[in-house]
Amino acid sequence: MALTKPKIVWLLLLVALASAVIAARAIPPPVTLVGLFLAGTLSSLGSLALNSYLEMDVDAKMKRTRNRPSLLRG
Repeated sequence: MALTKPKIVWLLLLVALASAVIAARAIPPPVTLVGLFLAGTLSSLGSLALNSYLEMDVDAKMKRTRNRPSLLRG
């Protein structure tokens, strides 16, 4: 779970909601919001996990990031 950084995902969803409300000039329909949140959550979690995987070798070398969660360490 730590690979996906849930705190960052909440912030991204908050920004997506604010953008949807501004674009619609009202609260969008529930179906639209569910789609927005589902797509936003899945794309955010996927990109954060992929970034963690791609940066594993660099994170292992730096003192500040050495103890970050890893797919290989669990």
